[in-house]
Amino acid sequence: MLTKNASPLLIINPVCPVYPCKLLTKILYIITRLDRGGSAEAVMQWAAAFKQKGWDSKIITGKTAEPQEDFSVYSRRTGVPIILIEPLHRELEPKNDFKALFKLIALIMKEKPDIVHTNSSKAGILGRLAAWLNRVPVIVHSPHGHIFYGYYGKAKTLVFIWLERLSAMITDRVITLTKLGMQDHIDLKIAKPEKFVPIYCGIDLKRYSEPSRSKDVIRREIGLPEDKFIIGWVGRLVDIKGCEYFIKAASLLKDDYKLHFLIVGGGPNEDNLHKLAEKLEIQDRITFTGHREDIPDMFAVMDIYILSSLNEGLGRTILEAQAAGAPVIASNVGGVPEIVENDYTGILTPPKNSQVLAQTISLLAQDDEFRRKLRTEAFRKLEKFTLQKTIGDLDDLYQELLSKT
Repeated sequence: MLTKNASPLLIINPVCPVYPCKLLTKILYIITRLDRGGSAEAVMQWAAAFKQKGWDSKIITGKTAEPQEDFSVYSRRTGVPIILIEPLHRELEPKNDFKALFKLIALIMKEKPDIVHTNSSKAGILGRLAAWLNRVPVIVHSPHGHIFYGYYGKAKTLVFIWLERLSAMITDRVITLTKLGMQDHIDLKIAKPEKFVPIYCGIDLKRYSEPSRSKDVIRREIGLPEDKFIIGWVGRLVDIKGCEYFIKAASLLKDDYKLHFLIVGGGPNEDNLHKLAEKLEIQDRITFTGHREDIPDMFAVMDIYILSSLNEGLGRTILEAQAAGAPVIASNVGGVPEIVENDYTGILTPPKNSQVLAQTISLLAQDDEFRRKLRTEAFRKLEKFTLQKTIGDLDDLYQELLSKT
């Protein structure tokens, strides 16, 4: 759709080359970093999906230490360019923040997009300001959770709340991952209710429901003991994911020799978590895989999946585990209760409570019928959380906003 400030590309009509048959809508996705995780994966999927739909989509990102996927490989595979802005960092750094802002302003001025869709807090603040200064027709923001608790101290959190309120004033829509997340923003007076729209961050069900190898082959490859009941955990090894509470729960279950624990992922806390397992004398009961690219295969060998996070906007790994057929025990935080119906599609437990988590694991591991029920009901609900539905909802929102420009 052509908008007043757009600079679309033309597709020539092969029947009559004099007349264009279509104009490409240009969209820029801006994200603070594309490090491994749900937000990076989502943005890369969205950009690729709209490129496939015939849009001109590009990604702008900051310094990335552990990329979700090699940028050059991704761009060759999808046709979506990734543009790096070095000064764009996650932390508050006034000097770099101003540099990043000026680079974003210049880049958006050059690209003349129809839509700027920012993602995550820092990119959301700087990217929306740069887009507004360039009079971009449509400005959309996805927080991918929020930083209002669990990440920073009180003073820094108040600064972010104030900046989010200001940024919302120049935003057409803020996309939250859940209705609960939307309500959190409304309660904090980030903006009026009509400014928000919840869109679930869906997954590719087929990718997780069809592992590439048999369970026996996967078990042997990663060194899991035979005939053990596998309790799994997946994520970046950082404080907010609460892996230490999973390990402490495992230590409370070390007398149950049929259980074995699997931790999939890497991150800055990896060494400390190994030391914690050694201190609790359960290192031989836990397999650490480090970072893996074959996450669907990792879910395939789990008999129960645990999410122990202290804060989650949605909890995409819950959906991935459910698609793979693993019943889920998850922390009752953030938007998780919206996708896990307690005792129906999964079990909710309080965060930071290893004792309750251990008790819940033990009870579920012994109840074959209950696990079967959780698997069945969870899989039935997954149709609301597909990548295809997410793309359709985003497309509807983009078209609605473009029609008003």
